[in-house]
Amino acid sequence: MQKLTPYMLLLITDYSLTAGPDGTKKIVVHVPPKKERHYIQDYASLKANWGSKGLIWVSGGGAYIINHEWVPLVKRSADSPTNPGRLTVSTGRAETDQELEQPCLLIRELFEEIVIFNSRRNSLLIPSFKGTGAWSGLDITKIIAGVVKNIHHAFTGLESVDACLKPEYHQDQLIVHVGGDVCSAHRTHCHVNKTNGEVNLLYAVHLDIPCSMDDLVLLDTECHEQNGRVVPLRREVYLYHLPSRQFYLSANKHGTPCSPETLELTPHAKALLHLIHGLGAKV
Repeated sequence: MQKLTPYMLLLITDYSLTAGPDGTKKIVVHVPPKKERHYIQDYASLKANWGSKGLIWVSGGGAYIINHEWVPLVKRSADSPTNPGRLTVSTGRAETDQELEQPCLLIRELFEEIVIFNSRRNSLLIPSFKGTGAWSGLDITKIIAGVVKNIHHAFTGLESVDACLKPEYHQDQLIVHVGGDVCSAHRTHCHVNKTNGEVNLLYAVHLDIPCSMDDLVLLDTECHEQNGRVVPLRREVYLYHLPSRQFYLSANKHGTPCSPETLELTPHAKALLHLIHGLGAKV
């Protein structure tokens, strides 16, 4: 029987969150030792902790920026317990103690949730970063190829594409203490939901893909469990066009843009698009 990995969140009350004159944030989080952790692992427990005096720690992911023009988004299911029917970037919740302590590893959600194929070459695109980062130990190829198995989409090869994180999109400072010691420190874009206290660490990854957008196929890989099997949700993927600020269905990127009145963004998706456009810009 196939099963999805459950999430592991914490209610953190020992933290500090400050903002500088330029709006950048510094967040210092004290994660308790493993033996003292009380995990939040289901929606009922999560909802019961919303609005508590603390942070819901931690979720993360982000968005691709394809050829400086297009940002893929996915439309959440109508029956999703949070943000139903809204467009969102690729984020998810921590699943391991390591991600609670080194939350930069949650960038894996970006690689997992939307996959990109070159239809002309029938290849699966794999982001390739130069140098090392705090999450450089992640096997991106294994992560992406693993989720593609769940959606049963055939391809004949892998194709590496240049990828990079732009420092200007990741100006918030995050420091995580465990048991009194600094466990991790890095730069990110930190979004804290003012309503429920959930923390999302967001990353914007530039992809330089040397082919026409017409050749690209973007697919959602989110699944749910049904009768002991992992079943793809096959949610709709949209593309946000940065120069025109219009939304398109990814399968109709050169057609009529979607009416903005019919679309709504999740709070963290809106925050990341604002950041990409520049502070104070309207989306």
